[in-house]
Amino acid sequence: MKYLMTLLLLVSCAKEFIIQESSSIDNFTCPAIENCLSSLEKDSSPNYIMPFKMIGASAKENMDIIEKVIRKIGDFKIERNSEYLKVTNDNVHLEFIANGAKKRIEVRSQVKKQSFFSYDQGRKQVENIRFNFYQGNY
Repeated sequence: MKYLMTLLLLVSCAKEFIIQESSSIDNFTCPAIENCLSSLEKDSSPNYIMPFKMIGASAKENMDIIEKVIRKIGDFKIERNSEYLKVTNDNVHLEFIANGAKKRIEVRSQVKKQSFFSYDQGRKQVENIRFNFYQGNY
């Protein structure tokens, strides 16, 4: 019984974070270290995640594909402004922005609530989207 109570305490303990949005590539780095990943962080940073290479002819076409992938994957709320895409669910906040100059899609992931078992939730979501994006699974 003692072990069960300890396990329940660990599972129920969750830290909540304030989410900072940015639809500008100039301010697309991480606002907090604990809950954020960004493709604009330094490569050596633990908060770095690789951007997506564009596979479509235009930034708009790439953003359309990412939106289709996200709709197929799961239950997300999606908001879009031309070359910017914001995707949220109960656990994670994802942002994608087209960087036409570098021919890539910059990505930022922020975990809303972090519990013992959801440490790497943001990275898993982005990598799932990346896999389906490159496999043409949309």
